Amino acid sequence: MNHTYNTSDCEKFGLRAWEGQFEVSQLITVIPSRIVLQNHNRQKYFKWNPETGTHDIITAPGPLKLKEGSRYSIELATEVGLAKYQWHLPMDRQIHMLAEHGLDISAQTIWDQIDTIAWYLRPTVFKGITDKIQQTRVNLADDTYWTNLESAKTRERDKFYLWGVTNPSATCFNVFDARSQKVARTFLGNLTGVLVTDGHACFKKLGSDSLLLANDWYHFRRKVKAAEDNYPDECQYLLDRIAELSAIEAEVKGKPPNEVHDARQNHSRPIVENIRLYLDALSHILPRSNLGRAVAYADGLWQGLIVFLDHPDVPMHTNDIERALRSPAVGRKNHFGSKNIETARVAAVWYSVIATCKQNNISPRDYITATLKAISQKEPIHMPWEWHPSGLLNDVLN
Repeated sequence: MNHTYNTSDCEKFGLRAWEGQFEVSQLITVIPSRIVLQNHNRQKYFKWNPETGTHDIITAPGPLKLKEGSRYSIELATEVGLAKYQWHLPMDRQIHMLAEHGLDISAQTIWDQIDTIAWYLRPTVFKGITDKIQQTRVNLADDTYWTNLESAKTRERDKFYLWGVTNPSATCFNVFDARSQKVARTFLGNLTGVLVTDGHACFKKLGSDSLLLANDWYHFRRKVKAAEDNYPDECQYLLDRIAELSAIEAEVKGKPPNEVHDARQNHSRPIVENIRLYLDALSHILPRSNLGRAVAYADGLWQGLIVFLDHPDVPMHTNDIERALRSPAVGRKNHFGSKNIETARVAAVWYSVIATCKQNNISPRDYITATLKAISQKEPIHMPWEWHPSGLLNDVLN
């Protein structure tokens, strides 16, 4: 934007423009969002049909929509979905915000947009994400509760469970009515390679010849931390050793697998062996004390805790899946849960796509909008890890 004096001021003050020379500065401002009602007139045409001897009426195509006859664009539908699942805005708050822009819309209408997008994404992008999880050698899994808002009316359980699994390329969530070994097998039973989890019993039966279970050192650390007040010296020793393991992991992060393996064998393994000897020396600790429980926890999971030493692509913790679960946890706090398990599974589709987009450093808004347009036009669908604004974005949009 160029700023100049007008002609009369130039004449009044004797100013002459120094052509091409400007004092450059920047200003950050806000352009408020707008809700726009567009009228689209679709031209009708006559086309002679020799078979019937009459004219057929052909109507020019209009803008792409999620549903034929709908008033709402793909962009608006995507926006209300992201407002709920990326930015955690309850639908009643969205209704008031949209009313400020002059749009009178009901919660049911908003939900219809969200549900329809999930319906399109489930057999395409969501399935691609689940396939990517199954094709990846190392995955991390965890779960959290999901409130059943209608439990008092339906007399069902007061909460569901949102399960998550992640790797560097993709994150997948799904919702079940229990936290059990049966559900774990349903959600994770097709995985092969290595699965890193906490110590919950529901994961313990998943191990097989094709799936190696690894466990998280930081869950053990939390149990040690809980005993620190009563056993300060013993706990401090263990906490210091775990901190040393974490420091080694920070140093080798992003390095080639052979360097990671060498560092773990030469530096991490002696520390782990010292921890094992120290835990064995704590046999005098009361089993029901906090420290006794921490020792028993490590004893029960020891084979899983040492997996990372021999597998350079396996992390020593489940931080990535816990980080991925934070977004649904904030959403649960803000809009309290779901009315039934089917609507909870709609949320799981949205959370999966959003998390996977963020992992691959692409905009969920741009990706979802472009993907819905590609689906509507029967064009190829690209997964988030394949999709780039400078390349495949143009292929999808044009």
